[in-house]
Amino acid sequence: MIDMRSSQHARARNQLRYPYLLRSAVRHMVAVSRFTAVVVAGTIGLVGSAHAAAAIEQGKPVKPLAQVTEELRRAGVPLVLSSGDAERYRLIFALQDQGDWVAAEAEIAGLRNRILLGHVRYQKLMHPTEYRSSFADLAGWLESFADHPGARLIHRLALRRQGPDDAPPPRPASMKRLGGYGPDWPSHALKIGDTSSQRKFVQDIIRLVTRGQYDRAVSRLHGGPNDLSPEDVAQLEGRIAIGYYADGDYWRAFTLAAAASTSVEPGFSWIHLRAGLAALQLDLTYSALEHFGQAAVTPGSTWETASGAYWAARIHARLGHDGDAEGMLRTAAEYPLTLYGQLALEELGLPERNSWIDRKAVKVDPDSAMLASPAAQRAVALVQAGRIYEADAEFRRLAGENRDTADSELLAFAMALDLPGVQIRLGSRLLRSGTLNLSALYPASGWLGSAATEIDQALVHAIVHKESGFHIRAKSSRGARGLMQVLPRIGRKLTGDRRIRGPGADFLYDPVFNLDLGQRVLGDALKHPEIRRDLIGALVAYNAGARHWVAWKERIDADHPLLFIESIPLLETRWFVKRVLASLWMYRDRFRQHKPARTALSHGKWPQYVPLDSEAGKDDTVFYVGS
Repeated sequence: MIDMRSSQHARARNQLRYPYLLRSAVRHMVAVSRFTAVVVAGTIGLVGSAHAAAAIEQGKPVKPLAQVTEELRRAGVPLVLSSGDAERYRLIFALQDQGDWVAAEAEIAGLRNRILLGHVRYQKLMHPTEYRSSFADLAGWLESFADHPGARLIHRLALRRQGPDDAPPPRPASMKRLGGYGPDWPSHALKIGDTSSQRKFVQDIIRLVTRGQYDRAVSRLHGGPNDLSPEDVAQLEGRIAIGYYADGDYWRAFTLAAAASTSVEPGFSWIHLRAGLAALQLDLTYSALEHFGQAAVTPGSTWETASGAYWAARIHARLGHDGDAEGMLRTAAEYPLTLYGQLALEELGLPERNSWIDRKAVKVDPDSAMLASPAAQRAVALVQAGRIYEADAEFRRLAGENRDTADSELLAFAMALDLPGVQIRLGSRLLRSGTLNLSALYPASGWLGSAATEIDQALVHAIVHKESGFHIRAKSSRGARGLMQVLPRIGRKLTGDRRIRGPGADFLYDPVFNLDLGQRVLGDALKHPEIRRDLIGALVAYNAGARHWVAWKERIDADHPLLFIESIPLLETRWFVKRVLASLWMYRDRFRQHKPARTALSHGKWPQYVPLDSEAGKDDTVFYVGS
């Protein structure tokens, strides 16, 4: 008789020992019809329908322990776990992902260093399908591990399961977290209305705009008295003007946006931009120039400033005002992290003197007091154990609390641990204090790069940068999950597995699986007969679907690809395309690759996707540009 438990145990060991099996098994999942491939921390389990969602706890990027050990030692990070304990923790997490508590407990008993016991117990208590934790379980965990990142969730669940005779559970330790999402992005939220009546009025207007009832929205806004400020009215007029523009009614878009842009001082740069674009569509050249020029000098985001300056430069060039055109291009080029800043650099022929940090050269001070903190020790141990998401969570708490520690020291530590989600947030904090660190704002992950096999790693990094900010468990309001924000229905379609729904949809958080699906979606878009490797079309299709690309390409009257981008009706898709293109060119620079799409766009041509990874290796550590 076969001992199924020991067989499962041995299978987990073998998959951890031979991590290359993970990659092939993920790709093989498409052909699996009677089973669901369960990707866990370095292991694949094939389970029947009764356990379809058995291992939806976050799977982790596959990086062999030997590689992790080498990277940590090279950076001067003291190892927390012995190789034996690190392998054992990897096995424990894998077994618990499968719900094999008996085998996991046997391995736990053999641990010498129990520093990650809190994370091990958390995984069991919060398992969505294989264990139901009691109030006593949860309260007991809080007694010992209230300083861990998951303490708030445990406490919240404990309160729900608290009986009438139970004492209140211990409260989680109060700790700050590192926030931020990288470079400066303009906010699209309207902050209007101080009273409930004002907010209701604004909601009525926005609801009409969302339904495409722009005339009714104007009538509602101007049809009677309201207690909104002139600034608030101007913003609502600007939002309605964007609706008219998206509908192809450029005259009404222009008249409304032009009126809104001049009704208050200093005005809003984004309204000037929309007025300029509508004027451009109407061949009102000088009106367009006036509004773009105002957008370039009106306080707003760096994106809006660069956009106004670039479009003004194009009109100046058309009118033969070469000096003014160059001046405006130089204004746009002052914002190289934006789409139009990058295009201005291209047209001016200016070199990019970006300095990228070589991850192999990063060193940390092994005697740093920070490294001795419990959170730092757990973060290192979690990286050794292959638990990137938990290591990220520990580090974000560590960075949030250690404001006395220099951000440069924290950043070096995050780079040594290969935690891109932490790096981008530290880069955001540095940027707010006036320090630009491109390596932090555009992190290149070793584990993400190794998974980028179908699409160039620069494009994969750019999409992950935009979609999730390298947050492994990112989830959108529409239910898209993971690094590349894959929708459950897309996961079901690509794999044929109908069980990627409900709790089973969390399987999409697995980084390897998510990256595999995301690249397949993008690859399918590039091969679409109506796209045929058009980069803008592929990005539109990735975000909104190929049918929208086909419809918009037919409907939008644009003689320039940039004008098409600015005319995309959906704000989310419009900004997705702009942000991914800008990030793509930053990653091309980081990986020492040329930028054919940027060159094409600057010449008014539709850019094609050109794979360039053959220009250099795939290990991000070789892409070093000296300062």
